[in-house]
Amino acid sequence: MADEEDVSVKIRQRCVTEFCVELGKSGNETLKMLRQAYGGETLSCAAVSQWSRHFKDSNTRVIDKARCGRPSTADVDIAKAAELLENDQRLKLRELSTSLNISFERTQHIVTEILQMHRVCARWVPRNLTEEQMQ
Repeated sequence: MADEEDVSVKIRQRCVTEFCVELGKSGNETLKMLRQAYGGETLSCAAVSQWSRHFKDSNTRVIDKARCGRPSTADVDIAKAAELLENDQRLKLRELSTSLNISFERTQHIVTEILQMHRVCARWVPRNLTEEQMQ
């Protein structure tokens, strides 16, 4: 769900960038207005420049074209990691990364940052326990 919101914010900012190009605003002026409106979720300076050039060339597409290449497996990896840890909370990160066939660092990021878990007495537990888990 958060990824969809991120994409939506990016598309809105691209629309604003297109509008600013139509008004004749420079890239820096556009970036300043985006930062004022969106704060920390603002597109990078390079992205604003790229999209400004895109719109100056009379292109009106605000959604990225589909690209060829390897599809993202991030959501699948996160779901599998959550499932494996739910079944066996004593899994070590090395075992988990081997099971998922991803790097140790990526596994560590998924478990600690995305799933918000940390090790307690050789078990992975959520950082914020629910009422049921506290019992």
